[in-house]
Amino acid sequence: RMTLIAASTMFACTMVTVGVFLVQNFKYSLVAEQARLQSVASIFGAVLSEPLSSNNQAASRNVLRALKDMPSIIQASVHDKGGVLVAEMGGGAVLESSVLRSGQFKMTDLLSIRTLEISQTVVKGGAKAGMLTMVVDISWMRGLFWTRLFFAALFAAGAIAAALPGMEG
Repeated sequence: RMTLIAASTMFACTMVTVGVFLVQNFKYSLVAEQARLQSVASIFGAVLSEPLSSNNQAASRNVLRALKDMPSIIQASVHDKGGVLVAEMGGGAVLESSVLRSGQFKMTDLLSIRTLEISQTVVKGGAKAGMLTMVVDISWMRGLFWTRLFFAALFAAGAIAAALPGMEG
């Protein structure tokens, strides 16, 4: 009986420790992914500055078409400085409750969120020309977290099971 209590305690302590590290790692990975996507948005914002400032919808759409090669981008839109939609790509509705706004990371959101919204102000000649907004699928990150947690539990259980025969003596 004491062996079972000791093994259960060791498993619980191991999982709590590993869980804390995995949550922190997930948060850091999400921040890194946000920074990477913000860089992409910055580059596309620079390319959009000329067509957006000259209100060239066709050229703005052509720039957004280049984003189709990034499979994680679900939706992208460009609005002029007055907030009027100029161009968009991607489809489907995105539920507000599933979108994590850039920089608004709460631990309770991290494990349930599916998409990340990245916004970049488009500037031409020092003046705001508009805004580029991208909605990006980050559900793969959550799947990776749960896979890691599952394997940590599996290895912890295996290690404890292997140690049990030695604890009984």
